[in-house]
Amino acid sequence: MLKKILKRKFVSSALVLSMLFVFGIQSGHAGKKDDTLNVGTKTELGNVDKFFNANRTGMLVQRLFTDGLLYTDPVTLEIKPALATSWKWINPKLMEFELRKGVKFHDGSEMTADDVVYTLNYVSDPAIKTKGSYLKNIDHVEKLNAFKVRIHMKEPYPLMPNRLAGGISIYKKGCYDKNGSLSQNINPNGTGPYRLTKILDGKGFAFEKFDNYYKDSPKGQPSIGKIVIRIIPEINTQIAEVLSGGIDWIFQVPTDIAESLANNPRVTLEQAPSMRIAFLMMDAAGRTDDNSPFKNIKVRQAVSYAVNRGEIVKQLVKGSSKVIHSACKPDQFGCTEDVKRYEYNPEKAKQLLKEAGYPNGFETKLFGYKYRPMVEAVMNDLAAVGIKTNLNWGTYSGMRGAWQKGKVPIALTSWASSSLSDVDAILPYFYKMDKNDLSRDQEVSDLIKAGGSSADSKVRLENYDKALKLMAERAYWLPMFSVGMNYIFSNNLEFVAPNDGLPRLFLTKWKK
Repeated sequence: MLKKILKRKFVSSALVLSMLFVFGIQSGHAGKKDDTLNVGTKTELGNVDKFFNANRTGMLVQRLFTDGLLYTDPVTLEIKPALATSWKWINPKLMEFELRKGVKFHDGSEMTADDVVYTLNYVSDPAIKTKGSYLKNIDHVEKLNAFKVRIHMKEPYPLMPNRLAGGISIYKKGCYDKNGSLSQNINPNGTGPYRLTKILDGKGFAFEKFDNYYKDSPKGQPSIGKIVIRIIPEINTQIAEVLSGGIDWIFQVPTDIAESLANNPRVTLEQAPSMRIAFLMMDAAGRTDDNSPFKNIKVRQAVSYAVNRGEIVKQLVKGSSKVIHSACKPDQFGCTEDVKRYEYNPEKAKQLLKEAGYPNGFETKLFGYKYRPMVEAVMNDLAAVGIKTNLNWGTYSGMRGAWQKGKVPIALTSWASSSLSDVDAILPYFYKMDKNDLSRDQEVSDLIKAGGSSADSKVRLENYDKALKLMAERAYWLPMFSVGMNYIFSNNLEFVAPNDGLPRLFLTKWKK
């Protein structure tokens, strides 16, 4: 059956190979001659303000024309000062920031504490419908002087530095007063390395290098003169554009397609990690049915032994992805892989099912929304030990709505942690005794809450370690694999592939 899945998966590769034949003989590069980096991305963007959008195109745009108080290094994932020169915890609910002097907005005005206070107080207002629920952790922001502020939080929130480094932009005081959430669409004005000069009516965005960008930014100084981001929904069209020289850079390329391009002399394939992981979650709390087999720990452990994750990663996922054993990305703060592991053992799975009272297995629904070949491989492995699954395929939002209503017995899903390298960006979402929690384990929930309520790294690590070990022992999830990111770009381009899945286009340069 895995062979059939592989055959279906590589149909797209055959199409790419035909493109190689058609476009491989063409010469010339898309943008070096006029110093314009042409970028292709699949997702439309209705609002360039990241506070009011939630997709990868928005992240590309945001990081080009805005800056935040802090910045995450794409390689080391270290948090560095950006618009702030330093920061410190006063207490678990209070942070203080010294601001950088001499930073200019694109309209030429200087950034001060007034801009920080205005922006953060506006977007953290519960009445403002922003896309980041974490913003509601901010109670208020206080100005101490022209270049010093304090952020007061409603509850201890040790993830605040990561959030500030990962997507909280600072805008000019008063920017939202006239046009509200659409203000940046109408008059974009950030402090980033590139100015947003034109919005191309739903088809893309144009940027140009900001010559007055502050010299000691952790982002460095922009090199390429202009950047154009084009919305190209179809991956095959993106590939055709890259091969013909129409665009210079694309990402989120399926691995089978990306690897079929690896030997083309015109392009470079870069495979890098991201913070996304895929996992099977099971209804241990019996929310779907009080008689659900997944309430039985031996059934959940049987599922864990039944799935050949190593073969799935090797044959289907590939790229930079790896099998994971804990409910988090291994390089996140607080993530330990020193947990109970479930190596592939179908005979042990059958024995556990028998001990659980299911000697002939059982039938259940399995929900999924992406990674179709991987889902089908899981279904085949479960069938081999007697668990027949009926696939309920749909959208992520549909599946999430179903599990929140207690209608999902088992699902293969994924989580990107907003690309933050801390387990507090994943664990509280799924383990806090609410509608998203399929285990409803008070002990685990309390440990995660304790880890997320302290600014003491030792306390946090101890609590997360205990929680993750219990989660593995009780087999609430079967962690599947880390999800890599594939980048394809012109071979005359220098690009730094990030370790968090968030490309920084401002770091690109033309090769000399």
